[in-house]
Amino acid sequence: MDRARDWRWALPPVAAIVFAVLAFLQVPAVNGPPYWKWHWRRHAHPIGVAAAFGFAALPALLAQVVRERAPEQRLVVGLLILSSVALPVTGAALHEGRSSSAWIRAAVLDPSVTGFLASAQEIVEFEHRRPDVDWVRNYDKIMPYFPLHSRTKPFGLVVAHYLSLRAFGPTATIAIAAAASLLCGAATVAVIFTALRAIGFGQATAIDAATLFVLAPSMTLFFPLPDIAYPLLTITAIAFWWRALSRRDAFAAAVASLVIFLASILSFPLLAIGIPLLLMTISQVAETRSPKSVFMPLVVAAGTFFVAYLLLFVTTHYPAMASFRSALAGQRWLLVRLGRSYPRTIPYDLLDFCLGLGWAIPVLAVMWLARFRSTPRNLRPLATAGVVTPLLIALSGQLQAETARVWLFLMPLTVIPAAIELSQWPLRARLASCASLVIVTIALSSTMEFIFV
Repeated sequence: MDRARDWRWALPPVAAIVFAVLAFLQVPAVNGPPYWKWHWRRHAHPIGVAAAFGFAALPALLAQVVRERAPEQRLVVGLLILSSVALPVTGAALHEGRSSSAWIRAAVLDPSVTGFLASAQEIVEFEHRRPDVDWVRNYDKIMPYFPLHSRTKPFGLVVAHYLSLRAFGPTATIAIAAAASLLCGAATVAVIFTALRAIGFGQATAIDAATLFVLAPSMTLFFPLPDIAYPLLTITAIAFWWRALSRRDAFAAAVASLVIFLASILSFPLLAIGIPLLLMTISQVAETRSPKSVFMPLVVAAGTFFVAYLLLFVTTHYPAMASFRSALAGQRWLLVRLGRSYPRTIPYDLLDFCLGLGWAIPVLAVMWLARFRSTPRNLRPLATAGVVTPLLIALSGQLQAETARVWLFLMPLTVIPAAIELSQWPLRARLASCASLVIVTIALSSTMEFIFV
């Protein structure tokens, strides 16, 4: 019995380390499918990379020891936030031939990486040529002229970069964009802990969920892209929608709706945050056997969402639906040229998501399924959503390729079932799984390029 349990504890770190070895050996297909690959590279100083990331991850690993011996919440969360900042900053400093600031500048400026600042600069130039044209009112018409990513996104991030560019200039805008992503990523750690405790998860599960999130390779490797800020929206929406359903709280329903509204003007893929909210709603109806139990939260949420868009249109004349259609047209144009044929994208999208989660986290999440019945009944829907939502998105084929980055907003959801499983393990087993995530981050940073500049 003890031997079987020891093997169970060994599965996540073994899976992660095997993958790390394959990455170090640069085995074909480990870096992605034929139609989309992360670029191979070979860092000249892998030992230095290991030492740097090990040092940056040390507070998060120490948090596991502290939670075992003296569960002081503020100290544990503080240690996790420290690593959540240290790891991305360390990753930015490890690009050979460039300083950390030079790397961040290149990533934010490059039109092919995000294009938000480049698009904002184009708008400023357009204003000089045509001051008589209201570019917000005609946003759907100018989208096709933007760089790669901006032409498939709503106006939120372009407007944010535009306002910063106008107020502070390009150099400060680069720093603000990077700092905003970093701070939102760090804030997500505290919100995960607070939200899971409020929902009813134990302190150990909340700490372990925050720890896994901090150590997930994608949170380190995609800085300074805005994608590392998106998980904050996911966990905030989930927390308030849970409160809206469980307590019939109209204010919480309105806040959850406003979070979805904000997501919808930042990035259209973030509308997939609605999937776990829908699963939670269906579960609530099934549990209470009464659709009336969710009527009030749904009406408040729908009304808030509609009013928010109405106010946006009245104040800015932003053509939301026309912009959405333009983004869809741009996405179709790109997909035809990128050769991402459905349904063969399904397994590859899931594998790339696992890569971004360091493999140990998905293994833990799947292992939780064996513990499903021992999980409190009211917490099962949310934990199940952490496993089911990535599968549904992969099957839909709507968010294809680069899923280590594009699906980053799902990570707070997937760490929930993983943390329930991990929280039942002894310290040495938890540390082994957490340390294996650091090993995967070291391997990926040493052998692959995730931001092409």
